Amino acid sequence: MAVLLRWLGAFLLLSASFNPTPWTDVKWSIANGNDQLPLTLLLRLILLVLYLSHVLATLRCIGTFGVLLFTATVGPGLWVLDTWGLLSFQNPNHNTWFSLLKLSFILGTGLSWGSLCQESSGQTTFDEVDDQHPLAPSVLAQISNGGRGCVTLGFAWVRGCTPWASARHPPRRVKPGASRL
Repeated sequence: MAVLLRWLGAFLLLSASFNPTPWTDVKWSIANGNDQLPLTLLLRLILLVLYLSHVLATLRCIGTFGVLLFTATVGPGLWVLDTWGLLSFQNPNHNTWFSLLKLSFILGTGLSWGSLCQESSGQTTFDEVDDQHPLAPSVLAQISNGGRGCVTLGFAWVRGCTPWASARHPPRRVKPGASRL
């Protein structure tokens, strides 16, 4: 459900900025920008912050290669549906909506990637790992045990905490209260 909500949020953000209907930020700003300049600037700044947070989170989670990989997967998938006659790209409005769906799929997947990996691998998430936490000894043992029990600390992945981690790259410990970015 959380994955669907993240995708829906990405789709609403993209479609609020631009879509083929009259209900879009671009068309509203062109029509009312001079009359309501403070509101226009406020809405544009809010959209900019939301775009930056979505794009940076996506790039942090799946990286540039992941974005290219998802683009390379979704694009030919739409081409196959067009070849089979299930979709038609003759209407420019449909092309815009398909592009918005494709971009929102990429952003939604990027935003959900950490959750998807965590759920599929059975990882445990802790906000802080210190000596006071009742599970700290087992968590630290999993981290130092070659990463076979992957653990995330807040939003930061612990380096070396992957199934393919080696002893050459030991995990980094995050101190309580330290910045995790």
